[in-house]
Amino acid sequence: MQASVSLGKDVIQTISKFLGDGFLPFNSRRSLTPMQEDKITEMVKMSLLCRDLGYCQGELRKFIDEFVIMQAKGVENILTTLLSKSFNGDIYDQQLKHILGKVRFILKEESASEKDEMNIWFETVKKISGKFQEMALQCLAQLSNSAYDVDKTIYQKLMLATVIIEMKYLLKLCAIHNICVKTYECTTSLNSLLDHLKTMKDEKARLFIKYVYEALYKTQFYSSLTETTAHEFQVILSDMAYSSNVPTQEILSVVHKIVGARVKFVTDNTDEKLSLDSLLLHEILSDLDNIYSGKSNPFAEFLNQFFIWIVRDDDFHLSKHIQELLTEIGKDLSNTPRELFDKLSREVRLFLEMTVDPE
Repeated sequence: MQASVSLGKDVIQTISKFLGDGFLPFNSRRSLTPMQEDKITEMVKMSLLCRDLGYCQGELRKFIDEFVIMQAKGVENILTTLLSKSFNGDIYDQQLKHILGKVRFILKEESASEKDEMNIWFETVKKISGKFQEMALQCLAQLSNSAYDVDKTIYQKLMLATVIIEMKYLLKLCAIHNICVKTYECTTSLNSLLDHLKTMKDEKARLFIKYVYEALYKTQFYSSLTETTAHEFQVILSDMAYSSNVPTQEILSVVHKIVGARVKFVTDNTDEKLSLDSLLLHEILSDLDNIYSGKSNPFAEFLNQFFIWIVRDDDFHLSKHIQELLTEIGKDLSNTPRELFDKLSREVRLFLEMTVDPE
């Protein structure tokens, strides 16, 4: 799970070039306002993103402006640093102007939402992040004529930059504006599941992985990945399920530690120094928690069946319950707003590329 640490340092150094050393490590109470007026800042402020929107006034209007400015500058800085010869400021400005229109639409749409304040703001931030991910990839496609491997590295850095900035601003949203996540069903359910898996007999843990391995083939999961990444992930799950030479429970313990760090993150609103793959898993769970925030105990039935299976010696049809769970998750994701679904898909794909297919 450490394949991306060197890339992470590079990303952070790149972002820090224009944000300043004070940006990292994360400090949710420190001001994130850019130090000086510039073209991007002027474009964002001139767009009047929060005009006539009651939920987005005063300090929260400044919050949105800052967040959008930082996302725009993050993308620009990486492109100018890594594609300096082909970067075209005019093209970037046109793309940004287009995205600002989409951000305005998101804000207007959320202003009419009947959800509570926390859900409105978390969804707003995540949708805006998703739009900047889209813009980053569009700019990369227009600007880059490099080999695939170079493009892949730049793509990873662009995605990670949007994730880092989003996490920073969600911390600020809670610490300064007291708009904090209150439910994190996916994180707590996964944490409970892993807590039991890592302590059960090795044979039983492998059996659970086997059920997941088989159930995933009946979903659309692998179709969203590149052929190489899908194959590598299948090999890893197969080895964890069938090979006694693979330390299955050790791997589960590593994942459990990352998920546990997220539990601490959302309960205490404190920063953790995470490797980049850990940070991505944190973000994926954050997106899933947001998607399930309006549902009460969505995984209770599956966990109940899982706990029964733990103490029984027979199969107890857990494979059927895993398949049903994955099917339900698939349905829930299909009903998710497109911006959030696409964002989650990109992050899952990137996480797997960086961990199971890092080369």
